[in-house]
Amino acid sequence: MNRIFLITFSFFVVCGALTVLKHQVRLIDKKISKLELEKSNLNDELDILNANWSLINMPANIEKLSSKYFDFHSASLRGKNYLPELLASIRSQEIE
Repeated sequence: MNRIFLITFSFFVVCGALTVLKHQVRLIDKKISKLELEKSNLNDELDILNANWSLINMPANIEKLSSKYFDFHSASLRGKNYLPELLASIRSQEIE
């Protein structure tokens, strides 16, 4: 009689433990699904940011942005004495 009781009791304990384990696995699986969705969304946002960064970093766009927001002008080197002349003109502009 005790043997049947122990076997039955052990069976119910194992079934209960398996039920709890199954519930924990389902919770972890839901968390994994949420994290995968979040990762996918972040990857999409990163792709958009990379595309925007590539667009902004194009030399033509950098020149447009610098002319729009800053008072920069592109300079071309015209000869050996051009750099000293350029520096002198910049210094004279700073003094004014």
